[in-house]
Amino acid sequence: MWFRNRLLKATCLTVLGIASFGAPMRTEEIEELLAGMNQAKVAHTLPDERENGDDLIRKLLRRE
Repeated sequence: MWFRNRLLKATCLTVLGIASFGAPMRTEEIEELLAGMNQAKVAHTLPDERENGDDLIRKLLRRE
């Protein structure tokens, strides 16, 4: 079992090592990627009918 784990790790590291040499990037591409990562992402979602938190609190308070 330990031989299988070592073989799997060696295979994974070999593939990652080969892939690191085959993917050159220009400095402009790297700067663009880093700039995109630093920008805030805003997601607009529509509330679901079950997610009416304020309405649920109002309904519970009316029952009392």
